[in-house]
Amino acid sequence: MFGLLFFLILLCGYGYIFYYFSNKLNLQKKQVLLLKQHNESLKNELKYNNPIKNIKIRYINPDANSGTINKYCNIHLYPMENSPTINSLVKGENIYIVDSAEVSNKLWYEITCFYKGVINTKGWIKQDCIDII
Repeated sequence: MFGLLFFLILLCGYGYIFYYFSNKLNLQKKQVLLLKQHNESLKNELKYNNPIKNIKIRYINPDANSGTINKYCNIHLYPMENSPTINSLVKGENIYIVDSAEVSNKLWYEITCFYKGVINTKGWIKQDCIDII
């Protein structure tokens, strides 16, 4: 009799624990879905409220083909301030200059630094980050 009572109490305890954590899991799933929807709506709002205006890029032949980084800077995917960052460079690193362009009256250099590997080693940095060699 004692064994049966213990088994029923144990079974009820497991049932309660299962119910409790199942509810917690369902609440978390709902919260993730709501946050995902909210994130998507914010991304769409940003896309429509900040359209990319007409960009004029004037390509210029670079004066040199190598340089040294004079301060910490980020390598950008394209020559604009709000461009995604794909890598970073520290002061003193040597780079190869591939091309240069003027965007919004700012000079940018397309550089490469293959010694860091083969992933994300080519991109754009601002003129004030480079000492031309």
